[in-house]
Amino acid sequence: MKPSLNTTQEDQRNVRRNWSFPGFLDRSLLSSNSVVRREQSTRISGPSWTVAIAFTALVTFCVFFLGWQQSVTETGGRTSGSTSRSSNVPQLQQGIPLRVQNQKPELPIAQVRVVLDDSAGNPAHPYSLFLAGTAIQYGSGRALYELEHTNTKNRAYFRTDTQPPCVLLTKSLDRGDQWRKAHMPACKLFLVADEYCDGLKLQFNNLIQLRQYEGRPHFAHFNTSTYVPLGPRADFAAAFRGMELTELKRPLDRRYIVNAIYSEDTSQSRKELTRILEKDADFLKLITSSTGSNRALIRIAKVWTQRLGGDHLSSDQYAKVLAESMFTLSPVGHNPESYRIFEAIEAGSIPVIALDQAYLSHACGDPLWRYRETGSPIIFIDRWQDIPRVLRELISNPAALANRQEAVVKWYREFMKRRMRAMEDTLLS
Repeated sequence: MKPSLNTTQEDQRNVRRNWSFPGFLDRSLLSSNSVVRREQSTRISGPSWTVAIAFTALVTFCVFFLGWQQSVTETGGRTSGSTSRSSNVPQLQQGIPLRVQNQKPELPIAQVRVVLDDSAGNPAHPYSLFLAGTAIQYGSGRALYELEHTNTKNRAYFRTDTQPPCVLLTKSLDRGDQWRKAHMPACKLFLVADEYCDGLKLQFNNLIQLRQYEGRPHFAHFNTSTYVPLGPRADFAAAFRGMELTELKRPLDRRYIVNAIYSEDTSQSRKELTRILEKDADFLKLITSSTGSNRALIRIAKVWTQRLGGDHLSSDQYAKVLAESMFTLSPVGHNPESYRIFEAIEAGSIPVIALDQAYLSHACGDPLWRYRETGSPIIFIDRWQDIPRVLRELISNPAALANRQEAVVKWYREFMKRRMRAMEDTLLS
């Protein structure tokens, strides 16, 4: 029976549905003069089968060849029968990329005016979060920051027409709040340098929207301000960028096992650590190489100064030491949270922190609780006497040490992104 030439559009749609596979569709069937009805069977000629089989074989060969070539490339030319690397050697030999992928802005970019009250002391330190670019680097892209420093010389010229979003950084709550009410009533208040958590007292809590340092358990139940990490100091960030590194060295490629750079007059914990570093036989043995060279960089000042690296190292030298150290010892000072922690991780060095008596008795309660509860791979020990044993165990397993370094950097970057987002939420609300 011949197919009817009086076909409808429905017939044409049926043909397209029934023969949707391109290799078997005869385009002549779709012409208006020759359309096969849906219920009519169609036979495929022998030559068509031959072409289809040849085409399928060619595609299969190409897929197999490309997959084999990629496998060889990823394994460095080793086949499945090659001897695998020793289990105690890190699988990732290349360094950790330095670049942090910025998040795309979720909202139109806002210009945030950041004003530093002169009570905050050295302006570089409270400003470091912004001067170092940390707020932008780990931010969501929703905010840019315009910095301004108030002091007795320029107060007569101070802009009083400030509109949100804006924030006043201050060390003195009473003075800072008075200044804000007089000149910046619509702006947020950011408490900086409150190392002993005096601003977490109940009578001051409702004045603060953002703060450096935090404490628990003494104040957590009524603290409603947004915690903002210190981040690295601006002078460190400038020196570290000046090194023009493209990646962070793996632990075993670093010159020093450990560094300890601090002043010992700010806590009893530091004095105890100094004694161990200078006299503990196990520690001295740990840092001495087989050739007798010293694999530790220890610089201890008697009196605290604001200078990065103390009186012994320049900013450039300090940054290079951190970038060449497997571990950075970070004893409790005025507060357990210090710029050193952030600077070490930025340089790929793993911080070591002792939760000793100086930490447990600190006025802030438990200042680093958020680190531990977010799964930080930072090394926490009970006392500094354990440092030789802990470091020796870590160094004895290079693969685990490399994984630890990578985990610390990954945790840190995510932690900073979350905190910068929280800061933006507060500033832009």
